[in-house]
Amino acid sequence: MADLILRGVSKRYPDATAVDGLDLAIPAGAFVALLGPSGCGKTTTLRMLAGFEDVDAGQIALGDRVLSSPDTHVPPEHRRMGMVFQSYALWPHMSVAQNVGYALKLRGVRAAEYERRVREALESVHLAEYADAAPQALSGGQRQRVALARCLASEARVVLLDEPLANLDRHLRASMEQAFRDFHRRTGATFVYVTHDQAEAMALADRVAVMHRGRLVQWATPEELYQRPRTEWLARFIGNGSLLEVAGQPLGPIDGQPLMDALGCAEGQRGPVLVRPQHVRLDESGVVGEVRDCVFRGERYEVLIRLPDQQQLLAYHGCHVAIGQRVTARISQAWGLERG
Repeated sequence: MADLILRGVSKRYPDATAVDGLDLAIPAGAFVALLGPSGCGKTTTLRMLAGFEDVDAGQIALGDRVLSSPDTHVPPEHRRMGMVFQSYALWPHMSVAQNVGYALKLRGVRAAEYERRVREALESVHLAEYADAAPQALSGGQRQRVALARCLASEARVVLLDEPLANLDRHLRASMEQAFRDFHRRTGATFVYVTHDQAEAMALADRVAVMHRGRLVQWATPEELYQRPRTEWLARFIGNGSLLEVAGQPLGPIDGQPLMDALGCAEGQRGPVLVRPQHVRLDESGVVGEVRDCVFRGERYEVLIRLPDQQQLLAYHGCHVAIGQRVTARISQAWGLERG
């Protein structure tokens, strides 16, 4: 199985540039998420990978084979890619089994081989008993599993998923996330998963490409994105935390004591610092502030503290703290960010 490579890929429309010089090297068999807010270019990127959109600049290649460039375009049906859409994209006049086997028929697979691959695909997503049912008789989660079975039957080398959980109720999402993980392990295919939901991306993907305004902001593991985001914008987008303006701020890791000392310093050029709430502890020494809010989150409380310079610091705490109470917060570590 080959790596999926994007080199300087751009897509322009008359009124905007949707994707601007995107470079990505996706290892064979990886589970990758394209993450970002609406309009960031992630779905356009997926459609260019699938062959539904032309590339205006750059190149998309699967191993040594160029799929897209300004003068090359391999049609979608010849790319050996499967697509799982947000809207399921199942034919209502076909049975579940016929939907799963549709791509096989287009490729000329017939008789016993066709029946075997459709049956095995449905068994793998636990829908064998629904083979003769109409798609509209199934739940949303079941329809999404039919779409997965269609990819499995076609033996796609790359599976593209366009916000596949967006139409499902919250209680179905966890079970479908597990279905995607199982499907990925079973097939060994390369997965490219588009979502605006950071929790989905962090839970599912080996690596995440965060996009903003058509450009790649950071390409990293979920752990690295959470612990070491590159920019101020990304720190706001990923996870909970406090962004503080601190004098003499370095880029990268910052020890808690120098940070607390810097919070009281009014002189010097200020820069953004990210403090995650798990690195803040209410203690007998540290920075003094006033509790502005205290919210119960089940296993802990989220305590919002206003500092003397009016900046706000979020902390986790084991019990309720009264609003208006003066507290002392100790910061153990932080991360210095690029502006923007």
